[in-house]
Amino acid sequence: MTFIKNSVESGLDLTVHGSVGSFKIRKSNGGGNESVKVKYILSHVAFRLDGSHEDKLLKNLVPFRETFEVNELEFDQILQRDIDDSRVATSLIPYLLGEDSSGKVKIFPPIVVALLPMEEGKLADWYPEVKETVEPEPQNPRIRWHLQQSGEPGKEVFAFRQMSNDGKISAHDYAELKINSATSNLVIVDGQHRAMALLALHRNIKSWPDKASSYKSYYGIWSRKKLEGYDFSEISLPVMICTFPELDGTGTDVKVFEACRNIFLSLNKNAKPVSRSRNYLLDDNDIISLFLRDVLSEIKQNDVVGGAPLRLWNVELDAGQDRQSLSSPMALTGTMHLHFLIENWMLNPLDFSGLKSKRHHLSATYRLTHALRRLGATDKLGKQAAESTTRNAFSRPSADVLRNQFKQIYGSRIVFGLERFRPYWAHCKASSEVEKAVKQNVPEIHAVLFQGQGMARVFNDYLDKLSTKSKESKSVPKELDDTLRVFRDQRAQMEKYIAEFKKKRVARLLALNDNELEDKLTNRAISALTEQFDSTFTTSAFQASLFLSFFHMLEQFAGKQGVPSPADATIPVSELFEEYLDAVNRIFPTPSDNAKQKAAKAQKLLELFVGRVQKDGSRIDVVASSGNLRQLLVPGELKPDLWTRFRYLFLELWKTESAELGELIEHERKLVRQWLLRDLINRNIRVHCQTEGIDESELTTEVQRKIREDSWEQFKDAHTPLDVKIREKDFRDHLHGEGMTTDGDDDEIDGEE
Repeated sequence: MTFIKNSVESGLDLTVHGSVGSFKIRKSNGGGNESVKVKYILSHVAFRLDGSHEDKLLKNLVPFRETFEVNELEFDQILQRDIDDSRVATSLIPYLLGEDSSGKVKIFPPIVVALLPMEEGKLADWYPEVKETVEPEPQNPRIRWHLQQSGEPGKEVFAFRQMSNDGKISAHDYAELKINSATSNLVIVDGQHRAMALLALHRNIKSWPDKASSYKSYYGIWSRKKLEGYDFSEISLPVMICTFPELDGTGTDVKVFEACRNIFLSLNKNAKPVSRSRNYLLDDNDIISLFLRDVLSEIKQNDVVGGAPLRLWNVELDAGQDRQSLSSPMALTGTMHLHFLIENWMLNPLDFSGLKSKRHHLSATYRLTHALRRLGATDKLGKQAAESTTRNAFSRPSADVLRNQFKQIYGSRIVFGLERFRPYWAHCKASSEVEKAVKQNVPEIHAVLFQGQGMARVFNDYLDKLSTKSKESKSVPKELDDTLRVFRDQRAQMEKYIAEFKKKRVARLLALNDNELEDKLTNRAISALTEQFDSTFTTSAFQASLFLSFFHMLEQFAGKQGVPSPADATIPVSELFEEYLDAVNRIFPTPSDNAKQKAAKAQKLLELFVGRVQKDGSRIDVVASSGNLRQLLVPGELKPDLWTRFRYLFLELWKTESAELGELIEHERKLVRQWLLRDLINRNIRVHCQTEGIDESELTTEVQRKIREDSWEQFKDAHTPLDVKIREKDFRDHLHGEGMTTDGDDDEIDGEE
């Protein structure tokens, strides 16, 4: 039996036999939202090397990372997790080959594959039009052949073929799916680690595609010679190939990739946990996640058009172990950072009490009261739509309005700040310079440092496992020894370029060229500034404070202008934000500064964030101390919720041409100064009592006076690098014990939340 005859030769070159099924949910009364129909075939992919359809099917199954170049994708399409090649090579392949101790019975669960339409080498939004035809069977009038085909002959994407007998369509007998490998991609959406175990062995015996060459070395321990001792003839992996026949652009605006992403998220939410950051990225039912994706999409666009220093490799999309701290050396922000920032601005009322804001459980906050006001969206949505719109319940038109408002007012400011705040600009600039060098000189480590997400973690994990295996082996196999040597050489190269990046970053921060850096600063001073990138500048708390300090004061300014939020057209958000960034950037050296000015700013920077500055010949040196403003604000680790304390630094640095805004900033600045001194005095009282082993009620008046005097001197010294006037008369109540209490604001700042 053949498909419909046509003078144009069919492009359907891959046949999969199996059982056909479908999945679609609808209410019997026709009400409610119907789900998109998924039509699939259940089959298997066997390990074949003979050029057969089974061999071709295995060859055409590809992980997401090999399907598209990152710069060809919109951000929404970067959905799949990177493969943990270390786990595949050291755990899954040994399991498959019986090289582990898991017992005699081996089986892999099915993998799920989405058949995606391609057009001129890029992902298409919809399938070509899907048509259904029925043909009689000439030899038996009771039998009919049902064909559901996407695309005209020669340009087909897929075609299902099923038999019916007396009007009943069979899901099993003679059912098949034909695929055009030139106009489609078989993308693994679930089980790609299992599939990669089979793919890697197949590729090691036959050949690796160019797009996968960066990962080939992980599987060097399974050489073709070693695999000659195994019989693969009875290995086959269950597979479910999914299509979405309704998504041909004729009846719905849902795109094929959106359906693919929904499958991925649904499966992985209930399987091996997807990281919280990845769920944030993929959640189509959370308006905060949509805002987050829009910010990242704008950053992603820099990879396509170039010109801007901020690139996607400067963002840690998939955070390991759901931590707020960054693990990628090239990242200055991350999904967790940005989600925290956006969620706080959209949902947190920001009702400050001194150095902190009242805590709110934002993850359980669904009403968009503050978001709608800050976005100026109520009038644009209409009263009824605004009242019915929540964080997790919104129509697509309403979401479009909210996303557009967020992007124009706040999202673009966030991207601009990540590009222009001097430490972030220095970070991006240095990483771009190193990326070019790595791509040219050591392309094999380029993927680890600049492509994918979490690749550095996978690389290090794999090398650690190989090293352990080598130590435990009585006789190290040649493949293991060769692979270890390759990876150790690559790690050495990576460490060299990471160290180079960190020095370049400090040099760019201080507006110096690479050769000048070590002539101007000691290694200790360079290391101290390097540490500040990790412990301060790129923390979630510091980053949130940079933006939320501005947004919050702008909201107060809007109120003084008689408008509900910065979304009002009368508030020049863009101009005020540029002015704000210029003000906070003044503490950093610039290329236009002369040598003396650069040295003076470098010294103040070290005094502000590190400690006491001294001279080592002609070079600047620094000795770490606890008396600087950074330690005054947060003496321990910067946990995200401590962002409110760093607000004080930005209030001190912020100067504006607007008299009304300036008055608001000055009022807030004075208020927070009072709280900061009170906080310092109370903290020093507690430290003294703990050291002496006494209760605070046992403190003598003389000891209290001495602690207040010492705290005042510490407070003044910490402000010296800022060139601000600190007058004793403004703090008379605190210095003379009036209103003092040890129930201060520092109950959360000793490195813990």
